[in-house]
This record gives sequence, C-alpha cells and structure tokens, in this order.
Amino acid sequence: MGNLYYVANIRRLPTEKAFGGQTMHVCESFVRAGETVTLVLPRGPRSGTQINPFEYYGIKIPFKIIKLPCVDFLAFDNLVKWIKFPIFYPLQELTFSISAFFWALFNRKVKVIYARQAIPALFLSFVPKLQVYFEVHELAQSRLGKWIFRILGMRTRGIITLVDEQKNSLIVMGS
Repeated sequence: MGNLYYVANIRRLPTEKAFGGQTMHVCESFVRAGETVTLVLPRGPRSGTQINPFEYYGIKIPFKIIKLPCVDFLAFDNLVKWIKFPIFYPLQELTFSISAFFWALFNRKVKVIYARQAIPALFLSFVPKLQVYFEVHELAQSRLGKWIFRILGMRTRGIITLVDEQKNSLIVMGS
C-alpha cells in the first residue's frame, strides 16, 4: 500500500494518558490494513524513556517511530508553577508544528499525513502536494479555534470524527 505518517504531539511515550494507547493502537491498525506507518513525535527533555512503548501497550506489529526537535517549555516545571498564564503548551505545540512543517517540506517520502491535533495539521496542510487527514478529538470553542477548523476543512483531504455529534457540529461550523 502506502506510507502513512501519523503526527502526534505526545511529549512522552508511553504515557499514563489514554491518548498514548489510542495512538499506538491506531498505528497498529493501519499496519494491519497494509500501510507502512511511521509515528512522528516531538523530541524534548521529557521524550526519552527506557520503557518500550510497543511492550507497554501490547502492540504486536511494530512500526517506526521518529522524533522531531522542538522546545519543551513544560520541562521547566518550577517556572511553570510561578506563571499563571497557560502559554507553555501552546509554545511547545507551535515549535513542534514548525518542525513538522519543515520536516515534511524537505522529505520527499512524505505524501500522506494523519494528524491528531489541529495546529500541526494546520501547518502541515500548507506543504505542497501533501495529503493531510485530521482526526478531531475535541471541538474548538474559541473564535480562533473555529476559524482554524474552517481552514482545516478547506485545506485537508479529510476530517475524521469519532462521534456523530462532532461531525454534525463541524458541518454547522462550516468545516
């Protein structure tokens, strides 16, 4: 079949959060369907762990995992406690998105992207000739978020929703 690059802004894998297992099992399902899958994650101070994510999540069919550089501002836990404005995660996601954009732009093998976050999907949608699919996990609430979803609706090959309520809301939103 083809090469599928699953882009996920997961700073540490394995993680105790449900999205880590969901991501690994979706990648395994794509491999079972005949795709060659590469999971693309951010690299930062928290990304290194000695635990094998394939063993941790019980993944039987392995796939490639690559890590792109980004700035993990959340690594500065002591500073985060003093600053009340939640800016560190958006900055980390922005640097990962920029890194993913340039990685895809200069990597000729990359043709199909499956992204699970809006900001990386938005950046990747501007790479010429790249087919981007965006999996929605939560609907945008702010005007900026709704605008980003509308842009994604125009620039991506498809938006994947997990429940009908999300699909109906996106149709009403104009995505």
